[in-house]
Amino acid sequence: MELKRWQEEIVEIKDSDLAALETVLCGAHPGGFAVYLEELEAEHGASQCNVVWTYGAIAYRCRDCQINDASAICVKCFQEGDHRNHDYVMYRSESGGCCDCGDPSSWNPKGACKRHRHQDPLS
Repeated sequence: MELKRWQEEIVEIKDSDLAALETVLCGAHPGGFAVYLEELEAEHGASQCNVVWTYGAIAYRCRDCQINDASAICVKCFQEGDHRNHDYVMYRSESGGCCDCGDPSSWNPKGACKRHRHQDPLS
């Protein structure tokens, strides 16, 4: 019984610490932390896509945008990117993978979709 009470106290401490950190990050945003993150992403874009797929999913490779032979992007990022006149292929994944859109070490930033294209802060 004592162990369970101790675990509950730790969870309460962690939750209160997390709430304090969220307040530091977003201030007194009226919608709270989750709404703040949504608005931030809508205004500045997410830095990198977080789509992960499994066996059999459709994905794209663009030889003009990929950094290496394993680089790929999800359907949504491909459709929202500008790959006209590029050398690309749609394929069915045989092993699963993750979208490289927005990751400059795997995908050319010029080929990223509008949601994951890094904005130049000086422009």
